[in-house]
Order: sequence, then structure tokens, then C-alpha cells
Amino acid sequence: MPKTVERKWMPMTTCAKEYLGVSPDLLRSAIVAGELPAIEKPKTRRRKPDATRENHHWWVNTDDVDAWMRSHPLVFP
Repeated sequence: MPKTVERKWMPMTTCAKEYLGVSPDLLRSAIVAGELPAIEKPKTRRRKPDATRENHHWWVNTDDVDAWMRSHPLVFP
């Protein structure tokens, strides 16, 4: 029987899509506004010089995400 692993930290996009089932833009705007704490990790893989994507990943703690959701009852009933 496999053990259930509790994930505390995950990439912002994974958290939005798999943990919450919402658009990553919702969490991104909360991080940019300073409402949701996040850790910025640089990407380590090579990218083309003309790529427009940001060159970092935001990681969020699921406890912080849960608290942020509870503070917005109109968005997350």
C-alpha cells in the first residue's frame, strides 16, 4: 500500500491547476499584489534568448494558499 505524501511546497502553476482547479493567473495576481507569499526560484534549464516567458518559478506553500483562500470567501465559497 503506497503512503500518501503531503505536499507543502509546489510550483504556483501546479497549485493553481491541480490543488485548486483555477487559472494560474488568479494566484499570480495574488502573489504580485503581495497577498500570497511565494518563493522565487530561478529556472535552471536553458531557454532561447528571444523567449518571452519569465525566467523564474514561483513556489507556494499549501498552508499559505489555504489561508489566502479563507480570506476571500466571495471568490472561494
